[in-house]
Amino acid sequence: MNEYLLKQPLRYWWLTALLIAINCGIFGWQVLSGVSATDPSVPDLIRWGADFAPLTLTSENWRLLSSIFLHIGFVHLLLNMWALYLFGVYAEFYYGRFWYVVIYLLAGIAGNLASNYVSLHNALEFSNTAILQASSSMNSSLNNSLTPMVSAGASGAIMGMGGALLVAALWPKKDLEPKYLLNKNALIMLALLNLGLGLFVSGINSIAHLGGFAGGLILALGYRFCLNFSGFSRYSLQVAFIAGGIATLIYIDYWLIEHAKQLLHFWSIYLIQFKPS
Repeated sequence: MNEYLLKQPLRYWWLTALLIAINCGIFGWQVLSGVSATDPSVPDLIRWGADFAPLTLTSENWRLLSSIFLHIGFVHLLLNMWALYLFGVYAEFYYGRFWYVVIYLLAGIAGNLASNYVSLHNALEFSNTAILQASSSMNSSLNNSLTPMVSAGASGAIMGMGGALLVAALWPKKDLEPKYLLNKNALIMLALLNLGLGLFVSGINSIAHLGGFAGGLILALGYRFCLNFSGFSRYSLQVAFIAGGIATLIYIDYWLIEHAKQLLHFWSIYLIQFKPS
């Protein structure tokens, strides 16, 4: 990361600090309400708004957003907030606070949609090749890889920041002072490390990481393209690009919801098992 910016006072990166405070505040609220600080249960995570395809794609679509601010234990929170600090300070400076929020939220939602697509695909694959039985016999026959994921965390949004910073490193603004340049090699290695961990470490939602990274990368490329114009044209293109990104996510979400309708009976088994009363 850029050491010069990381040494700047809080007024330069107050939005990043606010996001960190929100995430930590929600985690503290969970713990004070009785949720385990180190190993929260699945029902507790679902109750607090974790992303869970049988709910997200049927009746509680708001989980696409709420899960971005929810974390699975203190270590998970600590790692994500450290990454948010490293990525966010530079992204807040380089992209400005408006684009910063856009990238953070849309990349986080994109990561969750990617995760839900995998859960939907796995459920359709299983339901189309097996005879649905009573829940007790089904539970013993389910492959863990086909079980819907319960996921939470700012990882997708943070990886979106990583994708945006990669664009900033490879195609920096023409008028950017040398002291603000990013270390391309270090950033690429860090991004690959974070993406690679999901492939080798169990419990990490690598699909959400990839979806968030791709979302941030695409948004940042749109931002960089708009810099080739000036005045009203630049801002019009930026608004159009953001609107197009939101419309794309809404369409993907709608598509997933429509295809999830045929799984209501199948997923009811998980809802009975996991959803708190």
